[in-house]
Amino acid sequence: MGLNRNLLVKSIFIGMVTRQAVEIVRPPLDEGLISALKFGGYLAKQILPYFIVGLIAVSYVTAYTPPEIVEGYLTGTVGVLLASVVGGPLYTPTLVEIVLGRSLLQLGMSKAALLSWLMGQPYDIPNMMAVSRIVRWKTVLTYALIAWACSVSFGLLYGMMAGSM
Repeated sequence: MGLNRNLLVKSIFIGMVTRQAVEIVRPPLDEGLISALKFGGYLAKQILPYFIVGLIAVSYVTAYTPPEIVEGYLTGTVGVLLASVVGGPLYTPTLVEIVLGRSLLQLGMSKAALLSWLMGQPYDIPNMMAVSRIVRWKTVLTYALIAWACSVSFGLLYGMMAGSM
């Protein structure tokens, strides 16, 4: 018991010594703001070309895809399954997927398939490649499988409850 008390006293003493030795230095607000704006500009330069290409591709899909194809393949249970399989690995930026989803909905895609497609977006290929550098592929593929199963399940559930299969 005396040994544990001495260890506790030593660890408290060491903790007090370390707290006094650490000093937090923060840069002035204007330097942090300028740095954040520069980083935002860098990100905009990286993302904006892909965003514009995505919007052009969505415009072509909307203009040249016959509604019969969308109504034939993206409705019902098969439509939910197909939308989840295509929507998962397909990388679309966030704002582009909203525009593409709306245009596919106008072309005749069911709301259940649209929900399944939108829920499949987090397990796209670029995200899986980036995460695989941190964790093993088994973990990445397990996450993708769970995300796919949930997107199909909730798409089918929504379609049955709302009557929009």
